[in-house]
Amino acid sequence: MRVHLLACAALTALLFSGCGSAPVKVKPSPLPDLPGQSLSADRVWSVSSGAPVMADLSRLRPAIAGNRVLVAGAKGVLHALDDAGKTVWEQRTGLPVSGGLTAGYGRVFAGTAEGDLAAFGVDDGLPVWKKRLSAAILAPAALDAGHVVVQTQDGRLHVLEAATGNLLWSYDLPMPALSVRGYAMPLIAGDLVIAASAAGKIVALDLKTGAGRWESQLATPQGRTEIERLTDIDGDMLLTFDEKLYVGGYQGQLAAFDLRDRPETVWEYPVSTLQSLAEGLGNVYVAEADGVLVAVDAASGKAVWRQDALKGRGLSAPAVVAGVLAVGDAEGYIHLFSQADGKVLGRARTRGAVVSLQVMGERLLVSTDRGVTSSWVLPAVAP
Repeated sequence: MRVHLLACAALTALLFSGCGSAPVKVKPSPLPDLPGQSLSADRVWSVSSGAPVMADLSRLRPAIAGNRVLVAGAKGVLHALDDAGKTVWEQRTGLPVSGGLTAGYGRVFAGTAEGDLAAFGVDDGLPVWKKRLSAAILAPAALDAGHVVVQTQDGRLHVLEAATGNLLWSYDLPMPALSVRGYAMPLIAGDLVIAASAAGKIVALDLKTGAGRWESQLATPQGRTEIERLTDIDGDMLLTFDEKLYVGGYQGQLAAFDLRDRPETVWEYPVSTLQSLAEGLGNVYVAEADGVLVAVDAASGKAVWRQDALKGRGLSAPAVVAGVLAVGDAEGYIHLFSQADGKVLGRARTRGAVVSLQVMGERLLVSTDRGVTSSWVLPAVAP
């Protein structure tokens, strides 16, 4: 029998100080001191769509399509917002939406707790098709012009025809006895589908046929208890324009791959993270499970700086906007740091625990566990 722990924030709140067999709750660090001239972030708009029905189990986050923001709210209501936060359309789907939305090629895709993947029109919100898959969907889908790729909670990867929802092929990824509830979003890289398993493995498959191309073990389970042996890859992988792939895992490694050459590991750096990665200024940024922020040189894999001022604060994935590194926490604070040295620059606050930060042009899109989505603008600074 496979057992899934609750979402990342719940695990992070319980597990760190070393992740032994007896979990210890970590007291959050106090707010770090601000510099004399701190950086401010101004809220442009804020919209509440209602807390998700499965807030503690889902990884809901908006999708961005041009100047529109697509949000899933309470009881499966989808909202399309313009860049001023005004509602363009609303669709009452009646679906228990549980997976982050994905938008592209004129469609927006939503996964459900019952295993349905549903497609809607970006312009009008009208239903296009719905396909029942093998288990709940928690991670956003990956898209290209002809394909939709989604991973279900049973570890199975599914590739569907984007226009019709017809299933083209499925692939079973290895599953451990115990895992964190969630998955990294799969990637489409040319003619490859790249996916991560809860067993700490990366696999690359042929997009058309599902045939295996290569695989890599990011972390090997160690320890006597099932918690000590967790090696989930939960945060989204980072694929850069020059075909470098960066992957971070829980109780494992941050690893770099060059997809132009033989897909072997270029370098590894020890991390433990459940969050997606960000890049900027030649660095890869990681929010570790204990609340430490790390900047790793993307070329060499050497640490550039480490910032421990937010230990125990339940961090979101980081994001780079207007030359600044931003990260949210479980108390609703948005912390701003220098990319060059990790020094504190400023902070702002929203309502609810920050569950995702996304970059929309020059703005920062912030989502919380209370169903609040807000758009923020920061003054541009030299990184």
